[in-house]
Amino acid sequence: GCNMAFQVAQGHDNVAGLTDVTPQPRHSGLLYPRVIVAADGSKYYDGQPYAEWRWDYLTKAAYETMKAQLGLSEATPSVPVTVRLLLNDFATFANFNATAYLPDMGQQIEQVRGKFLDIVLVLRQLEVIA
Repeated sequence: GCNMAFQVAQGHDNVAGLTDVTPQPRHSGLLYPRVIVAADGSKYYDGQPYAEWRWDYLTKAAYETMKAQLGLSEATPSVPVTVRLLLNDFATFANFNATAYLPDMGQQIEQVRGKFLDIVLVLRQLEVIA
């Protein structure tokens, strides 16, 4: 249907299992490790794309729920997932296989009054599911 939400499922090629990420993150768009500018000024991208999902804050309960939805934990800090992301036209959604990485608690997250601030979840090795 016309679902305009970021979604995730555990494991690769699990489009049938996709469910909405709660709460919805801010999405970086598709990022590339290298942007190369040719002699004629044209740009092209090199390397496998990745994306970042960001939340300004999550309660501890919401953070734990988000981790559980992706299958992330301290014991399993990176996991294969299927994700539904916006392409860089910010209008079209597509499904990708990806590897999700547990947010780095030390650098990215500060706990204030039971909330985690500035959470960044990185999705690497993005590959479009045809």
